[in-house]
Amino acid sequence: MSGLGVGFALGWLVTAELSPETAGAAGTWVGAIATIATILWAIHVFRAETEARVRDRLENEQALARGVRYRLLGGGGYGQPGEKVMQSVHVEISNDTAEPVSWQGASVDGVRPQRAWDSFAPIAAGESKRITMDTDPFSAPDEEFSGRELRSKSSTIFYRIGGIDWRRTGDNEPEKC
Repeated sequence: MSGLGVGFALGWLVTAELSPETAGAAGTWVGAIATIATILWAIHVFRAETEARVRDRLENEQALARGVRYRLLGGGGYGQPGEKVMQSVHVEISNDTAEPVSWQGASVDGVRPQRAWDSFAPIAAGESKRITMDTDPFSAPDEEFSGRELRSKSSTIFYRIGGIDWRRTGDNEPEKC
């Protein structure tokens, strides 16, 4: 747009008889068009830099949240082989970040806890913690008891890291709550 304005002003200067007032007016027009173009360019650069900063911040938050992983493990139970009933589960949380993680709880599909999750100190950077949840009895395959991976149930953990609440289901990417 500014190129069009400058071209118009130069063409007008070359083809027209100019008085000092006309030359001054043409200079004013060219200056005004250049000012508008500069302002529009500054707005464009500001928006691009702001979007880049927001994108970088979101990527850093996501990378931090990815550093928190967990495994759902079978607990104790009773019964005959092939008919066993589990009455607890373990959640093993690993914090592979440089920030502490506050545990907010977990949910396991089809499993009802007997009481609310115990609260405890945040999990320090580079640490792991195993939390046991007593549950109402539920059926589970024999090979999932006693601390082995509990694959027959879907689970989600809830945690806070870097001041942001997250949830993570299985090995899926963490999601902001």
